[in-house]
Amino acid sequence: MKLIDFIVCDDIREEVSGKQTIVGVYSDLILHLSKNKPSWPLKMKLGFFLRFKIEKEDQLPDSFIFDALNGDNVIATSSGNLNPLPNGTEYVVMPLIHGNFPIQMAGKINFKITFKKDNQNTLEVAPEYSLDVKVDNIS
Repeated sequence: MKLIDFIVCDDIREEVSGKQTIVGVYSDLILHLSKNKPSWPLKMKLGFFLRFKIEKEDQLPDSFIFDALNGDNVIATSSGNLNPLPNGTEYVVMPLIHGNFPIQMAGKINFKITFKKDNQNTLEVAPEYSLDVKVDNIS
């Protein structure tokens, strides 16, 4: 599977038609915080929209683990089962919402997605992108 979309945003909403609305996309994956925000750690609602293209040789996963890392430390994780994918499925779309995402400090947050089949790791994907947390001097 190949990661083709990785979007960090404020929220992802499910529409009646089955589409998703992505709200408050972070430009260049930079999260600007005012210096007047409360002391660390901060808790934020963040959405992560991931879309993967399935290659013909791929084993279709049945579960996933989504980790956010600050250095080597996992600071947040989400996991779940994937609905059985019908043969011929070309894309896996994963809209993830983290209601209390912990921001520990300014700096880079990296991500890793591990797919599993029958409780065995089948694929690990680390997006090239990272979330760069910056503290601005703006009130």
